[in-house]
Amino acid sequence: MVIILFEHRPPPLEPLGTGGQIVKRARAIVDHAHGAIWPYDQRVSPAEHADWARARVARMLQLGGPERVVAVLVSSLDGVVAMDGQSRALSSDRDRALIGAWREAADALLVGVPTLTAELYGGGLFPAEARARRVLAGTTPTPPIVTVDRSGSLDVDVALRAREPLDLIAYVPADPPDPTDPTDPTDPAPTDRRVRWVPSDELSLAAVLRDVRTRFGYRLIVAEPGPKLLRALREEHQLSDISLTVAPIFADQGARMEAATGAQPLRAVDVETIDAITFVHMLAGDRPPAGFERPAAGVGAG
Repeated sequence: MVIILFEHRPPPLEPLGTGGQIVKRARAIVDHAHGAIWPYDQRVSPAEHADWARARVARMLQLGGPERVVAVLVSSLDGVVAMDGQSRALSSDRDRALIGAWREAADALLVGVPTLTAELYGGGLFPAEARARRVLAGTTPTPPIVTVDRSGSLDVDVALRAREPLDLIAYVPADPPDPTDPTDPTDPAPTDRRVRWVPSDELSLAAVLRDVRTRFGYRLIVAEPGPKLLRALREEHQLSDISLTVAPIFADQGARMEAATGAQPLRAVDVETIDAITFVHMLAGDRPPAGFERPAAGVGAG
């Protein structure tokens, strides 16, 4: 085993300023440390990362049919998938480009309430080029978010706090969470609201995904699951794919993947390692698709 140490000198400390200045300085220190953790990322331009990511997504989409539920996540070596509800501390520039490529390809994003609360989902996730490609492909500039709120814990103001919030489709118990809401919760396309309430007597993921396909016509659903949503998708056998990035670090603390009971079988069909970061694509089931040839694990230098 070879251990490489990188000298890390954070930016010099200066007198504290206003709250906004403190936040900016804290982010600068985090970004500086992030560059030290992933030094190889700095050698590749964002455009090269994006081209690689779109090509990988296109290749993975050729391995199955048009109706897919793809879980996209990053994990540390010890199974941590989120720290303080977010995955940023585990991800690299290349991994974020891959997540961006899956988002660009998606008809809709499936996100749990905890992740929707912790992360910031807005139009800023989609550069102008990505929006233009989506419009050229005949879809909306950004995909909507689908979430399931069984307990009424969804805070819409928090979920839509981004500068350009994405449309939100919220599946809730049959009694609407806000009886005074003027939006017809059964209307699939209200024009004056960012939220579409969909009350239902059946809130299993299988029922929700079936309704999403029937009601809205969405076929490629990209899930960005936390541990609980990932476990539920596996236990209900609702995944077609998992796009997993394994970061070469031990996080030691944070939210870990949860064991699933009676989970559907998954098999790795593509493994690519670039600068010690491993990208694994898995398909559901115990048999490869017709005509599939298992590729050798790729090892790149970036």
